[in-house]
Formats: sequence, C-alpha cells, structure tokens
Amino acid sequence: MDLFSVQVEEGKLHPNFINVSKDRDLVKVLNTWAIGFQDRDNKLAKEFQTTFNTAFWELYLHACFGNLGFKMDYSYSSPDFVVETRKKKLEMVIEAVSTRHADDGTPEYDRINAIDEMFKKGDIEDTALYGEIVHIATERIANASETRLVNIIKTTLN
Repeated sequence: MDLFSVQVEEGKLHPNFINVSKDRDLVKVLNTWAIGFQDRDNKLAKEFQTTFNTAFWELYLHACFGNLGFKMDYSYSSPDFVVETRKKKLEMVIEAVSTRHADDGTPEYDRINAIDEMFKKGDIEDTALYGEIVHIATERIANASETRLVNIIKTTLN
C-alpha cells in the first residue's frame, strides 16, 4: 500500500498528512505500520491523505496488534479488526474510532499553536488547560463511541 503517493488535489490534503509527509523518518515508520494491512475497501490511502485521523488510528492499531503477535482476520467487511491472541485464548472484534473537532472548535493541528500562544501570554494555567483537554476529549470519545457502537450493532443484527 502506498500511503504517500498523493491521490488528491493539493488543497484537499489534510494538514497532518502534509506535516508527516515532510519527515522521512515518519514516512518510513508509517510505511512499516502498513505492512500486511489489508485495505478491504481500497480507500485507506486517500482517507489518510484527506481526513488523516481515522486512517492513522487504523494503521497504528494494525501495527500494535502485529507487534503483539495477534492473528488478524481481514475476511470480514466490518469491524475493522477481528484478532486472536497468540495462544488463542481470546478473540476480539475491534472498531477503530476517532473523532474530529467540534464544528466551531479548533482542529487538533491548530490547537498546539493556540496552546503555545496562551502559555506565552500567561492566559492559562496548566491545571485549567488539563481540565479543558480532558473535558473535550471525554465528550468527543463518548459521542463517537456511542454512534459507532450503534452502527455496529445494527450491522451485526441485519
């Protein structure tokens, strides 16, 4: 799978993809993560370039499961992963879920700059920033997980 041969117009590339693709070491790591990944719907590379986060998460999980010695069964159209542990003690079904920023929120690729500016100006304390990050992350994860779980249950029951 070729993650870095650009498949879309430059203006549609995700800022995270642009940043990662400029770093040869990161490109090597991500290409290593992709070894053995089966792109069942043939859209991972395009999504990696345009929306980034979910594709990155799937690649990361694939690499982690492989490094743990798990056997991955890609014969199902969903969920993203059906894995079996090394000693066949446990089989798991896993859906890789990520969330994007709120419609009126700051995207993660811009947030680090905003946080740096707040600290430089002395506008925020560490504890306030930590609390805000945890609050936003909790809402995003809970909302995404609930929506995806409902969709998986519907698909499984049909």
